[in-house]
Amino acid sequence: MEKVLEVKKISKAFGGIKALLGVDLEFRCGEVHCIVGENGAGKSTLGKIIAGIHTPDQGELTFKDLTYKELNPTIAKELRIAMVTQELNLMPHLTIAENIFMFEKRSYINGILNRKLINRETERLFEQFNLSNLPSASTKVENLTLAQQQIVEIIKAISQKNNLLIFDEPTTTLSITEVEQLFSLIRRLKKENVSIILVTHRLKEIFEIGDVVTVLCDGQIVKSRLPVKDLNEHELVKYMVGRDIKDFFGVKEEIEIGRPVLEIEDLSDGVSFRNISFTVHESEVLGFAGLIGAGRTEIMETIFGIREQISGSIRLNGELINTLTTKQRVRKGISFVPEDRKGKGLAIDLPICSNMSQVEMNQKDRLIVNERQFEMQNLEIAKKLALKYHSLNQKANSLSGGNQQKVLLAKWLSQNPSVYIFDEPTRGIDVGTKTEVYDLIKNLAKEGKAIIMVSSELQELIAICDRIVVINEGRVAEIFQRKDATEPKILKEMIPVK
Repeated sequence: MEKVLEVKKISKAFGGIKALLGVDLEFRCGEVHCIVGENGAGKSTLGKIIAGIHTPDQGELTFKDLTYKELNPTIAKELRIAMVTQELNLMPHLTIAENIFMFEKRSYINGILNRKLINRETERLFEQFNLSNLPSASTKVENLTLAQQQIVEIIKAISQKNNLLIFDEPTTTLSITEVEQLFSLIRRLKKENVSIILVTHRLKEIFEIGDVVTVLCDGQIVKSRLPVKDLNEHELVKYMVGRDIKDFFGVKEEIEIGRPVLEIEDLSDGVSFRNISFTVHESEVLGFAGLIGAGRTEIMETIFGIREQISGSIRLNGELINTLTTKQRVRKGISFVPEDRKGKGLAIDLPICSNMSQVEMNQKDRLIVNERQFEMQNLEIAKKLALKYHSLNQKANSLSGGNQQKVLLAKWLSQNPSVYIFDEPTRGIDVGTKTEVYDLIKNLAKEGKAIIMVSSELQELIAICDRIVVINEGRVAEIFQRKDATEPKILKEMIPVK
């Protein structure tokens, strides 16, 4: 295969923290090159340097026969290099079509944006790529779900006929069907000789779509361009974390399930779900499975009080809390770790310490606080979660995805709630950090907490949960005991009957 890009001796530091150190790597046409490693390994930083988003401190990039000390977005676009980042680069107030085509010269006639043309072109792309789950091209992006926005970002990148495409965790918000659609697109791009760089934490994806894989650790290459066909999952994990992981999920101890803590009966929001009933007990981990759009997140937001409840009842420790505000529900003992940690979970531009104290500060009725007490508490929780940071005063957006997730978890640990709702708690984090999250959930259950865990990864639901509720088109399709749950059984209940 022809070499399209080579990076030589690339180094990059942020505030004294080395993200990349002397990285040498090459990428070839018509190849899917997977980049893996734990959070903070430098994967996203490498992708952003190639896309011209970050400037390297040292090193050079050779694109075909041209050598650059650095790229910028303009040069990257001229070279037809594009990146779909974890932080979606869309303009919410504009339509789907405008986001995809507004910077294309062909979209204008006499300097005026031809909306009829770009809407037609966008609908053609929907049809070409078999994307039936998107609304019309004239829909504003702010009205789309997170998964739909991700798909728009992907279409935007693919529509520009690039030489090299970088996908940074593209599947974390996508349903099973949408992932299949994306992989179908990638296979088509391979045939067109496009070079693909795929940054992912999902090992299954590497073995399904990857040609070669490179492992990064602490900004340096551990293994370079390993042929995927010659690897197995066990070997790859060992390269990634530097140790054997025989069982990602650890041992699920049998704990005696206690009294009912959260009781939901015939709950409806009038839009996304209806007549939902279930109970979560002390020391129980209750899982929720379902396709994206099935209503799982909406159910959790209604229980937490940030979505309107039309009918039904919510009881916490025997008390009816239907009319309570979110703040009052938090005081009663409900916590919620949302799926979208950057958009809804963290104040990403504020310091770590401010994020960790956010919930507790919001609960206080007086303005005077004991800063020293907060600091000691935050340090203790950071240690408990093995948070990797330089200072608690550094901004949350300077952390890796896995460490941002730990900060989000830390917000609630200080509150000691009786109910934890985790919506996709391992989304976009590495194998090692996932194991830490699983251990945290199991330890909270040992302490007698009632836990709800929403996840798109069926393996982790089966391994971690005591029971699994399957949501299908806004209704409870089935509730499985852990001993009876298998992936085929759950999938069968997840998929709507047409």
